Amino acid sequence: MRITLDTKTDMGYIYLMPFFNKRRKNEKKLLKNKKKLELKNINAVEKRLYNMVVENMIYKKARGNLFMEEYINDLDEQGYLKGIELSLTKDRLFDMIENIKLYNINWNDDNFTLLLLDKEKIVFNKNNIIYPMTEKKDSFAIVSINEEFNSEKTGYIKGYFTRRYDLYPENFLQELEYIINNNSKIIGIFRED
Repeated sequence: MRITLDTKTDMGYIYLMPFFNKRRKNEKKLLKNKKKLELKNINAVEKRLYNMVVENMIYKKARGNLFMEEYINDLDEQGYLKGIELSLTKDRLFDMIENIKLYNINWNDDNFTLLLLDKEKIVFNKNNIIYPMTEKKDSFAIVSINEEFNSEKTGYIKGYFTRRYDLYPENFLQELEYIINNNSKIIGIFRED
């Protein structure tokens, strides 16, 4: 998994699917750190999912109808989550990295990999809603919906769980790397000014 941060715009992106790109020599200067996430097996975690509402409407239909996204999260052609675009500062990035966790869980008699993107008490808040990504119901987003000042509801993805190991290989999710960009030049698969 890769998380990028552009400090000039306080914008970030979380890549959940592997991507292929040729690294340029100046990209190495941007790589700030790598962290290997432990994949844990804890039975109590999946029980906390049962406290949340599981929506029948798929995520793609819910966004724009039931809630707006902070920015536009990227989905592939089938509706699976490729990446999350979000407001991000250095402090928030380091807080996120401290709280990211990966679990193997058994939910509704299926094995899934669960990714937490925030503190557990925030991810497992009983007011959060679980949205299936497709009609196959093999990947789900845990969404926190907040009512903003203009009475628009905004959905923030706080967790994700999947049994599509072909799209979300465990070794990719475990190898967390983050890039902090301190200038407007973004390289590799990113924008170049």
